[in-house]
Amino acid sequence: GYGLAAAHLVLDTAGAAITKRACRGTAMGPLNIGILRFGSAALMLAVIGILGKLCDRNNGRGTTSPWYLLPRTVETGKTAGFGEMTRENWRAIVIGTFFVTFLAPSLFLRSLLLMPLGIAVTLSCLAPLYEPVLAKILRGVDINLAGVFGTLLALVGVAILSIG
Repeated sequence: GYGLAAAHLVLDTAGAAITKRACRGTAMGPLNIGILRFGSAALMLAVIGILGKLCDRNNGRGTTSPWYLLPRTVETGKTAGFGEMTRENWRAIVIGTFFVTFLAPSLFLRSLLLMPLGIAVTLSCLAPLYEPVLAKILRGVDINLAGVFGTLLALVGVAILSIG
């Protein structure tokens, strides 16, 4: 998991640098970039899904839990069908998707175009500062001393990167 998280940071920073350089002097705004970004991601996921199905079919084994199914329910452990999803489930999915897939990238891309790359990328790493509070509000998880220490450590690290 740590290796994947480190790879995410490296690739995210590289993607931000490429985006900032490619969009310099163009009329592309955050929404244009977002359409290109998520459209290409959807195409890539479709290709990966088709290749995965073909590999499973050619190997003579079927997947017991394909990645494209709806999430498993907590109560039964089975994959939820569209009819089993409650209005609250769908509301949470729509709101979460709006924030994660549309609003956050749009704001990040706008900031990327308006400020130096280092500061924009550093500020995008502030999630550890508000995650414990969100976990308390959304899931009722208690904030422990390790969480507070980690948050302060993240704040110091972001401050050092922003100043330097």
